[in-house]
Amino acid sequence: MKHFLASIAVPLLLLGQPVHAAEPLKLSDVSGLVQQWRPDSASITVSGKAYEMAEGVEFMDGAAAAMSRSSLKPGARVMLMMANGKVTRVIVNPIQPSPFDRPNK
Repeated sequence: MKHFLASIAVPLLLLGQPVHAAEPLKLSDVSGLVQQWRPDSASITVSGKAYEMAEGVEFMDGAAAAMSRSSLKPGARVMLMMANGKVTRVIVNPIQPSPFDRPNK
């Protein structure tokens, strides 16, 4: 009898709980020239727009080799990979895609 009541009561308790849907992770990327940057900075300005840096941002060159924050200089071409409005990865001198890499339409 206890198991029977528990099997009815538990689902009823769960129905009364508020449901919070997880927010989807919003991914984007930005390409351009670095205009303002310091290794100790919490933001980077690329092509006239400032972007906030997330904790633990990864810095890489176009061949995906790790770089230090101090190796990035103003004027460098970068691609910023972002999640939820913050920079998570900086790719310095990203490899430009070839027009032959595009699928046929």
